[in-house]
Amino acid sequence: MNSLRFLSVLICVLGGLFNAQAAKQTNFLFFLVDDMGWADIGVNGSKFHETPNIDRLAASGMRFTQGYAACPVCSPTRASILTGRHPVRVDITDWIPGQSGKSNGNPLITPADRANLAHKEVTLAESLKGHGYQTFFAGKWHLGNKGHWPTDQGFDINIGGHHKGSPPGGYYAPWTNPALKSKKKGEYLTERLTEESVKFLEDRDASKPFLLYLSYYNIHTPIQPYKKRIKHYQAKAAKNFKGRAPTKREHAGTTRLRQDNAALASMVAAVDDSVGTLLGKLKELKLDENTVVIFFSDNGGLSTLQRGRFGPGCNLPLRAGKGWLYEGGVREPTIIRAPGLTKPGSVSRKPMVSMDFFPTMLELANLPAQPKLHADGQSLVTQLKGNDSGERTLYWHYPHYHGSAWKPGASIRDGDWKLIEFYHYKNFELYNLATDPGEQKNLAASNPKKATELRAKLAAWQKKMNAKMPVANPDYKTPKPKIKSKVKPAVTFPGKPSEWHGFTLHEFERNGVSCKVVTPKKVAAGRPWIWRARFWGHEPQTDLALLAKGWHVVYCDVADLFGSPKAVARWNDFYRYLTATHRLAPKAALEGMSRGGLIIYNWAAANPEKVSCIYGDAPVCVIKSWPGQSRKAVWKKCIDAYGITSEEALRFNGNPIDHLAPLAKAKIPLLHVVGDADEPVPVAENTAILEARYKKLGGQIQVIHKPGVGHHPHSLKDPKPIVDFILKHSGK
Repeated sequence: MNSLRFLSVLICVLGGLFNAQAAKQTNFLFFLVDDMGWADIGVNGSKFHETPNIDRLAASGMRFTQGYAACPVCSPTRASILTGRHPVRVDITDWIPGQSGKSNGNPLITPADRANLAHKEVTLAESLKGHGYQTFFAGKWHLGNKGHWPTDQGFDINIGGHHKGSPPGGYYAPWTNPALKSKKKGEYLTERLTEESVKFLEDRDASKPFLLYLSYYNIHTPIQPYKKRIKHYQAKAAKNFKGRAPTKREHAGTTRLRQDNAALASMVAAVDDSVGTLLGKLKELKLDENTVVIFFSDNGGLSTLQRGRFGPGCNLPLRAGKGWLYEGGVREPTIIRAPGLTKPGSVSRKPMVSMDFFPTMLELANLPAQPKLHADGQSLVTQLKGNDSGERTLYWHYPHYHGSAWKPGASIRDGDWKLIEFYHYKNFELYNLATDPGEQKNLAASNPKKATELRAKLAAWQKKMNAKMPVANPDYKTPKPKIKSKVKPAVTFPGKPSEWHGFTLHEFERNGVSCKVVTPKKVAAGRPWIWRARFWGHEPQTDLALLAKGWHVVYCDVADLFGSPKAVARWNDFYRYLTATHRLAPKAALEGMSRGGLIIYNWAAANPEKVSCIYGDAPVCVIKSWPGQSRKAVWKKCIDAYGITSEEALRFNGNPIDHLAPLAKAKIPLLHVVGDADEPVPVAENTAILEARYKKLGGQIQVIHKPGVGHHPHSLKDPKPIVDFILKHSGK
């Protein structure tokens, strides 16, 4: 009896010891944001974005002012975090699938790299799992197709991680993520990932330590406003800014120079809300004292794009952004809170890089280092204790072309010196980051000795790593010098000119059809234009803003034709006239209010190659919804235009919602502005159906909802979101 009692007591004591030991084991919560720039958080100086929870995290731990991603694009950096190895070593040097092995008419053929993280690579998750850790992944993976997903690389649980880099179907349900089904219509992806992470913390095995790796899709494109925060930032932008964001030329690209994008700011706020929720849950579960929290981004913010376009973000005071080896492309917001180790509010100014997380986390977990695995990373524990002594030499190798206008190159940071080599341009640049963190003063000519030294050091590293290099494209032909065009100037528009809101309006008839063209005071390059389908002059905010930017506004009367084949034929004729005689751009932006939605969609479906983007405002997408049987006179005109009976109209499959495939195939972006209380053209019967179908086809669509607003008023009081959408997708 006494023996049994002794055994029972012993079991209780040992159980208590095991539980106490488990409570002391180091847990990890890793926040990885997509495309968040160094300057996107308040603690790093943002005046437009508001990130109180991230700022509080920094105040409770250590902020690294010079934290670097291993690559200016996502997949390579993600691989470097998980393996502790340089992207060159794991053979993932571009986003997947990227431009690997292609020239696309450029003078260089870029090297081919892997399309997935090899199974032979031992990840951080696998290493921790081997020491009893529970491993949970949620969000963006982008390291290979099925078979190379998180659960194939050491994670016990995968919520939403798959092969694509941007959220399929967008941020609002119903999305099309193959690893995460939505629970309800309108569900927001970031909130769902946060909920799943909270659920893991609540349901985990409390006797084991854990790695919770929350890899946000935010703030990657598509830039879709976070509805709970967008109004605040729209008001803030309207109060603080006037006019379009300033820009600057960056080689063959254009960079945004002002942080003023309300939609992007709302997406940053969604991340901040999530961080606050999870930090609160750690405290509630009394896990905050033994959980290391890490906050990082995979590359710089998207600020720079091909000439004539620019990104939604701004990385000032750093130069350029995602895709570039300037600081704006690789320097990241970096925070680590290690309870009992990091001094609250401390700052480290010594450079670190994404490969460092692996060995750092092993040491923080009191696990042995594995230098053969994390071969290119160094533990940051000394820095976390406040020791910034010593210098680092960091290398970047990005031998690919990128949509940001970046051309193949590589770079090295040695102490405060940084050299960037441009293989496409056959030149190099040298900067001293201690005095010039914005990389504005190229010292290559004034300090050739340092430039030569760093070029040699970079080349030696590339040779040691067997880095794949771009090679000359044998099929490339140097462009011939441009000869002054002999094309005759466009013919003056017919009709007697008149004044329209300060611009010149030309009204005339063509083949018996009433037509209108408003010309800008100064025509923009490429002669861009927007084509209004119906209700000339109604809510002209968007048209006037585009006129001010050098666009033409055109109108061809299709009243009472309801987007029928007759309307399409009439527009076909006017299109040929405008592009052939007046040399307007080959692609038009389409604008349709109410029943105008029928003509813009039906014409676009017949001519997808002639459309840059579509803006529908409370658009009719299904004729049986409007005019339907409720408006008999208009209904008769509609079915007469199509030559069908009422019975046939109810089964009609020639609506905008019925032929979206050509638009999706042509990758035409759509924007709808709708009033949620619209009764004549209910959102649920029109835009909602079109939105769901277009997303299912892989198309890009953004819907701006106006709560409590009916069919009128159309447009937005401040048309900036509409204008920005049109300019972005028209290359202007």
